[in-house]
Amino acid sequence: MSTTFHYKYPFLFYGERALASIIEEIPLDNLRNLISNIVSRKAWDRVSDDPLNIMLTVAILQRLQAKRLLSRYAVRLSKKIGSEIQRESTETVLNVARKIIDNRINVEDIQLRGVKTSLFKIPVPTYLRISQYFKSIKWKLVNQIVINGYVYVGRRDLIRLIEEMLKDAIINERIRLKLPDHIDLSDEYRRISQIERTFTEKIKMPKGKIRVDAFPPCMRELLSRAREGRNLSHTERFSLATFLFSLGMSIDDVNEIFSNLPDYDARKTMYQLRHLKGLVGSGTKYSPPSCKKLRFYGICIRGEECKDITHPLQYYLRNVKRRHREKR
Repeated sequence: MSTTFHYKYPFLFYGERALASIIEEIPLDNLRNLISNIVSRKAWDRVSDDPLNIMLTVAILQRLQAKRLLSRYAVRLSKKIGSEIQRESTETVLNVARKIIDNRINVEDIQLRGVKTSLFKIPVPTYLRISQYFKSIKWKLVNQIVINGYVYVGRRDLIRLIEEMLKDAIINERIRLKLPDHIDLSDEYRRISQIERTFTEKIKMPKGKIRVDAFPPCMRELLSRAREGRNLSHTERFSLATFLFSLGMSIDDVNEIFSNLPDYDARKTMYQLRHLKGLVGSGTKYSPPSCKKLRFYGICIRGEECKDITHPLQYYLRNVKRRHREKR
């Protein structure tokens, strides 16, 4: 196993012991300064290359129950680890997968289209538990190689599963990094609480233009998750953005909604939104997907009120007209 990777992310292998063993060697005043710097510099906005900075950032956010910031940091950290593990040996990838996902994961050579291929094997129940978070049809069990109760996946797909489970483990504290109880974080709590409040403030929709109460269930759900700072897949972001654009919302307003997402990147988001509006790239102005496509992508939340509806805009316009009639 790569000693560099092992050194940089010791908590993957030793959990809270990794942080505890380092803290024992740090004078209390120095530790207080490190913690203060992490909060003042908003270390959760980017992932440091320093292992102690990473572990302290997680420990602080977990201790203070800063769920929005912890979620944002967990997404960034899992992506960084996923990117770096791509360059590691099969042994390192396997060891991390066993620690983060399931210790029964293994590597096996199988014949694939007549060619001997080395793949990772994951127990079916474990695969189903993780893949439920992915909307793409690619991850459905029917599209996998399944042999004797195991799902066989390539290196890239296994690393994507590691990213998802690592993010979830940090957010839900199955990977728990603890600071000593005698460390007072009251000052940091006040500062972080103020930052957290900016994420929980209700995003205002343009007055007189858009009726959120008339949204179809699928779009209400996507908007709600975005407001709460929960992650959205690429397809979910595309669907919500094009729907909001079709209702007349501006790029800046949609960008404000997306700024709550854990992996928000201002430059990339603005470019993608401009692309959807046809202002850059091919010049194509994209429309929101139909209900049929939303069902295909696993986004549709079909209820009784969706009868005879084939497009989310159809639902919205019909609902607005009905509510207008009821007011008269």
